Amino acid sequence: MISLSLILAALICAASADPPADPNPTLELCIGTAVLPAQCFPFPVQSASCVDFIGGLTGLNKQVTTADIPEHFECALFKNFACLSNGTIDSDEVILPAGMWNLSQVMGQAGSPCFANVTSSFNCWHV
Repeated sequence: MISLSLILAALICAASADPPADPNPTLELCIGTAVLPAQCFPFPVQSASCVDFIGGLTGLNKQVTTADIPEHFECALFKNFACLSNGTIDSDEVILPAGMWNLSQVMGQAGSPCFANVTSSFNCWHV
């Protein structure tokens, strides 16, 4: 017979365990103002895959004002297509941890004053 204390210990351990990771993490990028986003677009996060704002995504090119990055991920936003930096001390990219970001208050890696309305591509990875 299983003791009551063993059952209680198992329940306490299960309750205190970290919640399971989201099986379908989604990055949300919005255009408009940071206070009143006009439209938001969900992107399934595929680790280390570059997404360019070309083709059906051209409406987002240099228009993104906010980013909501899922837990356990970081994302890099790039001013250039193909997730490429021009090599000028990373002045054309920003790396953001999980959370909601107003890009008008985010500085680029080299101190660019604002990263709103400059993104042309992004990639994300699990941390």
